[in-house]
Amino acid sequence: MSTSALAEPVSASYPQLIAAIRAAKITVIGQDDIKNEAQAEVATAVIRAFGDSPAGFIYCEPCTARSTRRPPDVVLCHPQFGLVVFEVKGYSISSIESVTAGSLFVRHQGIVRPINAFRQAEQAMFDIKHQVERNSGGKDLPLFNAVVALPNIKQREWESKGFATSFPDAVLLLKEDLSTEALNKKLNSLVAPHRRALTPEQIDMVQRVFGDSATINDNRELRPEIAETALGALIDEMAVMDKYLSAEQTDLSRLTVGGFPRLIRGVAGSGKTVVLANIIARYLNREKNSHPTLFDEGEGKHFRVAVLCFNRALVSFLRQKIKDAYKQQTFEDVPKGDVLWVGHLNSLMRKLTYGKSPDLQYITVSAVPDASERAMQYENQFRAFAEKNDSNAEHLLYDAIFIDEGQDFEPAEFQLLLRLEARPEDRREESHHLL
Repeated sequence: MSTSALAEPVSASYPQLIAAIRAAKITVIGQDDIKNEAQAEVATAVIRAFGDSPAGFIYCEPCTARSTRRPPDVVLCHPQFGLVVFEVKGYSISSIESVTAGSLFVRHQGIVRPINAFRQAEQAMFDIKHQVERNSGGKDLPLFNAVVALPNIKQREWESKGFATSFPDAVLLLKEDLSTEALNKKLNSLVAPHRRALTPEQIDMVQRVFGDSATINDNRELRPEIAETALGALIDEMAVMDKYLSAEQTDLSRLTVGGFPRLIRGVAGSGKTVVLANIIARYLNREKNSHPTLFDEGEGKHFRVAVLCFNRALVSFLRQKIKDAYKQQTFEDVPKGDVLWVGHLNSLMRKLTYGKSPDLQYITVSAVPDASERAMQYENQFRAFAEKNDSNAEHLLYDAIFIDEGQDFEPAEFQLLLRLEARPEDRREESHHLL
């Protein structure tokens, strides 16, 4: 499922950002919605400084469910710092004529106009805060803060213009403040007077504001005897859809996969992962009802689905969403065994190569840093293995492969995954995959 635009996103030409995301444990969403290098630089700094936390999230250009304002540039939700909104301005020191009452007077194309960057950051922060208050009844709220980042301006430049006395330093990030140590120190100073840990419940509360609702609220079994395209089947599926999903999300959750790739696009926070969880749960349920013997434990051919995401911090979250959706649709747990596998690409490669054959060797990222080259080497290994071991090669294949965060995968990685999907001649029906 991809959020990429037709034009190449800024993140594609900013390798530091992609490297920071790959190394992060925290959930990062929306990097392809970044508009300029200044925003990419701040996002990278935030991910590097706070990405070691497996809890919380970092959103770039996130939309909330109810706001009509433009989205904030970067949002950090962290157990130690609460929620922090970053408003990024890419101005150089030469473009700022003066600073008065918190407003930056910026010259652009010969015209000077006031820009109250901190007010913009505060408005975005209060939009989120008010929606959290509405959902919680005003009780047990997390800590909220807003800051302005000017990554293209150095401290000495700012001070030489006399601006340091006209803008509050506590909520200002200049170029030097974007190192990991300096950024931690800055946010620690900002939240220290009101320090309180962010609980998992509060993190979940904030996520719901960005469209991460529970997947399904009503329980009703899908009836396998009803044709998938019949009105009765649609009514069954409507009954188990989340009442908070939009009409478009509900339609997408009923998307039939089969025979060719599918692509779902949407901005950060638009509910793509929730839709994906619904699609996978629905798909597993239909296949289990149609071909129950393929889900039985024991020897022989089994039905297998792989679900991949780019950010390893999303793995447990995505797996749980699918399990929740499946249980609420079927009143059962996801079938045991190897029916459902959720992870990131490197872990899938280790699973398929480790201890299988001398012809299949796991390739570490340090040995082959380039993702495309690594994917091509794996594809060559699997091709050679299939030629030598035709009868055993099918055990490496998946009946369906679903991908979240598809915009972050390289073309060669998609080609590799296509090789790992069962072809029509390998199984009873058409192959299925959703990209």
